[in-house]
Amino acid sequence: MIDFNINNVFGNTRNSYKYYWWWSIIEICKQKETLEIGFDEIILKIISKVWYPVNYFKLSFGKIDQCSKLVKEIKSNYNLEDNIKEQDLYRFLIQHRDSEFIMKITNELTRYVPYRFIRPWYSVETRGLKDSIVNSEILKLQNDRAPYIIEQNSKKISINKEWLQWICSNYTLIKAYTLFKLIRYL
Repeated sequence: MIDFNINNVFGNTRNSYKYYWWWSIIEICKQKETLEIGFDEIILKIISKVWYPVNYFKLSFGKIDQCSKLVKEIKSNYNLEDNIKEQDLYRFLIQHRDSEFIMKITNELTRYVPYRFIRPWYSVETRGLKDSIVNSEILKLQNDRAPYIIEQNSKKISINKEWLQWICSNYTLIKAYTLFKLIRYL
């Protein structure tokens, strides 16, 4: 039985990445109805979504939040405008996804995010573990309870078929709930 309750994911959140990670995943699922999504595709979607609030509105997600810092690095490195449209930025980032700079950012953001997002589905088994071994333990425990399975070697996630169906059928509601939780976080 699959647990579609994503409430636990947002229960203990100290960074904005969980909201943007999930929002990006559900958007990609809805647009492509695909079971496999590369880490880089999700991260570039996140950056595209965080861009405008960080650069145009100068919104701070907190001192420890990495998304804001990395968005500012991209802006500086590529000399991009504050008000670039999300779709244009996403296309630009996709075109540059193989650059050393973008790959470094993707690797940095996916070091923990994919694992920490699905950790609530394995909370009993990972409770009390040292942070340094959580990722490897989650890889061992993975099953079809969580929304996806991490394929570490190929740097992608495989969406559970039932989750994909649920996401596509309830996209508007799931997105609204995610944005509501993000607004409460902010």
